[in-house]
Amino acid sequence: MAHPNSKKAKQAKAARKARQSTPEDVEQREAELTERSERQERVAARKAMLARKAKIKSLALKIGFVVFVVGGITLVILSRPEVDGVEKLGNDGRGHVANASYETSTPTSGAHRAQSPRCGIYTTPLELDLAVHSLEHGTVILWYNQDQPELATELAAATRQWDSHVIISPSAELDSPIVATAWRRRMSFDAVTEVVTEFVDVYRRRGPESVACDF
Repeated sequence: MAHPNSKKAKQAKAARKARQSTPEDVEQREAELTERSERQERVAARKAMLARKAKIKSLALKIGFVVFVVGGITLVILSRPEVDGVEKLGNDGRGHVANASYETSTPTSGAHRAQSPRCGIYTTPLELDLAVHSLEHGTVILWYNQDQPELATELAAATRQWDSHVIISPSAELDSPIVATAWRRRMSFDAVTEVVTEFVDVYRRRGPESVACDF
């Protein structure tokens, strides 16, 4: 005879109890199983809801951060100073090409040669496709009438405080003695004045790219 606490005895006891179960017992067990299943479904649904809320909150935070950054950048751009009377020009594009052409002798944007020039004072006219590339890098170019070489000396003196991102070049095709250009900005002058210095100070290093341009 099996010991009353043995595994075999317990299994036999459980089997007898199952055979002795009344319809009410069966109904109660089914109700308990149903309640347990419903409780598990409610827990799973709550977990799914919390996960969705967390995902929405995370997405909202990311969107908020992007809006904050874009708004900050826009604010900085809009708050940048401008020189009174400066010519604000449209964007003629960017990118590198083998043969670039321009509608003006002092372009301020557009496709250009892949090579970029060094900053400094030029004694012969800087090629336009090189000039535009330097403007993209934030350089200011001060063009002067090549028939007035004394302007080169005056411009060098007016900009001596800057050791980069300034180019002084002669040109044979100017309508004014001096034309200052930066990325999408241009201004003409009859002589070297404080406004020339202001132009350099305001627009230097404001190109769409930041690249070194040492003398």
